[in-house]
Order: sequence, then structure tokens, then C-alpha cells
Amino acid sequence: TEIYTLSLHDALPISQDLKYPDDKFTHSFTNFALMAIPDPVKAAKQIYRTLKPGGTAAITTWKHLGYMVIFHDAQRKVKPDSTFLPGPRAIADEWMGETKFRSTLEAAGFQAKNIEITTETAVMSSDTWGKGLELMKNALVNDVVQGWTDKEKDAYSVALKEQLEQENANPRPTEMVAWVAVTRKEPLDGTHIWCGGAFGLCQQRIAVLLGVTK
Repeated sequence: TEIYTLSLHDALPISQDLKYPDDKFTHSFTNFALMAIPDPVKAAKQIYRTLKPGGTAAITTWKHLGYMVIFHDAQRKVKPDSTFLPGPRAIADEWMGETKFRSTLEAAGFQAKNIEITTETAVMSSDTWGKGLELMKNALVNDVVQGWTDKEKDAYSVALKEQLEQENANPRPTEMVAWVAVTRKEPLDGTHIWCGGAFGLCQQRIAVLLGVTK
């Protein structure tokens, strides 16, 4: 078994032009990356190209981002009539539905009859999001307050801080729901695996589901 992995940070720049040869991998995992790539069809075509005939691709995107409820609740305190985003603006809303995901895979060359899309849900306590959101909080805040007045932005910063403190004091369950696509071709012969994207635990879980382990 040969396994090649890239982090999400490393995978995004090269995902649209993988340097691996055609028909290289029997299994390809791409986790929570496709929806963030500028040209997702081109990236999906690379997944298709580098799979061996008989290969299997497992690809995940987000359906529901549970942590957004924290931003929404803070938003209600300041500007309840404003638009509530389902996720970062960098991820188009259409990715939260199955149609965009499926059409991207079909455009890449995968046959509709060979694409199976299901969901996986993880429930996380809201008090875990304080540190978890630290790296992306500023970007998310900027997304939420786009077009707001300076006074409204200042008020939102205060409201969000209070909301995070409230989540720490009185945590609640939040759901993270993923779309999981598994597309298969023909029987396998030998094992070479490509893993691109984030959430290594999810990669391990998918590997177990497919019967492929290190």
C-alpha cells in the first residue's frame, strides 16, 4: 500500500494541476476542499484523471456548519433583519445542497450511476468553538458585517464576544453535517491512495468504510 497525503493548505494551490500521472491511484480522498477551490470542476477532473480504472474516489463537502448559529445569535442582537449566512462567503451557498456537488462530479467525468452521495453528522458542544474558530473568526465576522455601518460593526463585535462567553457558560449541541460522495468504477488491483484536504479523522473513517487501512 502506498499512501500520498497533502494538507488542505498544500492541496489547494496544486489541486487543479496534480503532478501525478494518469491512472495512478486506486483510492482518492478529498476532504472539505472541493467547495473552496476556485475551479472545482478542474480539480475534480484531476481526481478523475489520476484514478486507476477501477478506482474509488471519496469526496466530502459541507452541508451544514453548526458553528454559524453562534454568529447568527450575535447578529440577532444587533441587526435581526439582516441576511444570515449559511457559511463563509468564500463557499458559495449552492455547495450546501447536493445538486452542485453531484453536477461537479459529473462534469469531471464520473458517471451519474456510479456516484453515491450520503450525509454524515457530527455533534459538537458549542463551548468547543471558541478556540476552534480563532483562525477564521475575523474572516467570518467580515463576511457577516459586510455593508454594515461602523457603529453596527462595533456593536456586533461586542455581541459576538458575549455570545462566545455564553456558549462557554451554557454549552449546547451543534451539528456539523457533511456531504460524502463515493464514486466507484471497476474492481481494484493493488492499492495506491491519494488524500487531499482537511480533517484527517474523516479520512481515516472513510478508509475504514471502504476497507482500506494503512
